[in-house]
Amino acid sequence: MERITYKEFQSLPPQEQDEILLLCGVKLQAVESGEHKYLLYAVDRFFVEVDVDQRTLLVTKTAFIEGGLMDKYSRLDLSTP
Repeated sequence: MERITYKEFQSLPPQEQDEILLLCGVKLQAVESGEHKYLLYAVDRFFVEVDVDQRTLLVTKTAFIEGGLMDKYSRLDLSTP
């Protein structure tokens, strides 16, 4: 598969985004916060956050290179086994 930028990824229809995550994405982490589950994937040279509202099952995908979206994945609670 050819390389894709995060801007190209965001412009794709949801079904094609899902296919890229399935074929090329590497799941790095999952974080639950309230009614939301956040899944972080690495794709080529960018990240994709998949936000699943567990109450409504609404799924939102956001592609990014760096920034504040990464913060929630760096705050791990290591006191819980």
